[in-house]
Amino acid sequence: MIGMILGIRFRFIILLPVILVVAVVVVTVALLSGDEATQAVMWLLAISLPIQLGYVCTALVLPYAFASESKKSDEPPAAHSARTQPSP
Repeated sequence: MIGMILGIRFRFIILLPVILVVAVVVVTVALLSGDEATQAVMWLLAISLPIQLGYVCTALVLPYAFASESKKSDEPPAAHSARTQPSP
C-alpha cells in the first residue's frame, strides 16, 4: 500500500530514497535486537519487496486509469479549432 501511495503521489523517482531509508532502519533495528545478518536481510526483503511491487504496479496501471477520464473530458477537434480561429 505504501508503494501504491508513492506511485500515485510522486511523479519522480522516489523509490530509491525510500528503500534506502527502509534498509537503514530495518538493518539497525535487526542488529540492535540481536538478530543475525541473514535475518536482517530477510526482514529487509520482506519489507521492501511489497513497497517496490506496489510502486511498479501503480506506475503501470495509473496511465490507463486516467486515460478514460481524459477522453471523456476532451472536446472534438472541430469544436476546438473553431474556437481558436479569430473572428473577422
